[in-house]
Amino acid sequence: MLESVPTTYDLSEAIPRRASPVRLDDPPPYPISPRPPAAPSVLPKRRPAKTGKLRLRRRRATSRGHRTGRTQSTQEVREDFDRIAGLSREGGWDHNSHYHPLLLRQLPLRLHEALEVGCGTGAFVRSLAGRSERVLAVDLSPRMVEVARARSKGYTNVEYAVADANSWPFPEGRFDCVASITALHHLPLAPTLRKMGDALRPGGPLLVLDLYKARSPADYLVGALGFPASKAIRLARTGAMSGPRQPPELRRAWEEHYATDRFPTLAEVREACAEAGLRGARVRRRLLWRYSLVWRKPMR
Repeated sequence: MLESVPTTYDLSEAIPRRASPVRLDDPPPYPISPRPPAAPSVLPKRRPAKTGKLRLRRRRATSRGHRTGRTQSTQEVREDFDRIAGLSREGGWDHNSHYHPLLLRQLPLRLHEALEVGCGTGAFVRSLAGRSERVLAVDLSPRMVEVARARSKGYTNVEYAVADANSWPFPEGRFDCVASITALHHLPLAPTLRKMGDALRPGGPLLVLDLYKARSPADYLVGALGFPASKAIRLARTGAMSGPRQPPELRRAWEEHYATDRFPTLAEVREACAEAGLRGARVRRRLLWRYSLVWRKPMR
C-alpha cells in the first residue's frame, strides 16, 4: 500500500442520444377533444421499469452514499477490507506487484527498520523483509492483518499491528524506509505524507504507489495504453492474458468499495507533497493506472 493511474473514461457524454421513437400506443399529451387546448402540456419522460437487480443496486448505492458523492467513513473502509480479506486469494501477479521491483530499487541493499502504512495482506511487507532487519506493518482492517500474519509465518522479522493511520502516533525519525501501496487515497493526503516523512531517518526514502484520477489528455492516453499493456505483461509473466476468475462475491465486494473511492489527480498529489514539505519529491505517472512518489529525507 508507472506513470499513470487513469480511471475509466466515460465517453457516454460525447455520444449524442437518439430521440426515442413515437409509439402509436403512447397516450396523447392532452385529452382528445374537438378542439385542441390553447396550451398543451409537455409530454412527460417515460422511464423504463426498474428490475429487481436495479432496485437493489440503487438501494445499496443510496445507503452507502454513492449517489451523494461522499467518501466512506473510516468504519466503512474497515468493514470493506475485512470483507475483502476474507475472500482474497494468495499470490499471483497484479498491477501493484508489478511495481514492487521498481520500489525496491529505490532502497539500499540493507535496512535496519522499515514501515509500511496500509499493508493489506502483506505482499510488499514480505519483500521489504528480505532487505530489512525489522519491518513494522500497520493496517486499518483487523481481518487484513490476520490474513497477512497467516501468510507471513516464516518471516520472523515482521511485526503487524491494527492501527488507523489518521490517529496512529508515527514515531519520529525511526525508520530507514516508509512505504505505502494503494492506501493513501483513503487518508488525508498532505497530513499523512507529512507524518510519514517525519517518521524517516535522514536519508531514508518515502515510497508511495497509488491510483489517481485522470484529468489531462496524457492521463487518458496512458490509461488507454494500459489495457493492451496489462494483457501483454500478464501473458509474459503468467502465460495467460487474463488472471484467474474472481469469485462473484469478491468481485462484488471490490465493485462496491470502488464505487465510493475518491482518487487525487497528479496535480493534487504534487500540491500535497509541497504542503507536506517534501521538497524534491518525484511524482511519476505509471502505465498501469498508478502513480509513484519517491522522496528522500535530506541529511541534516
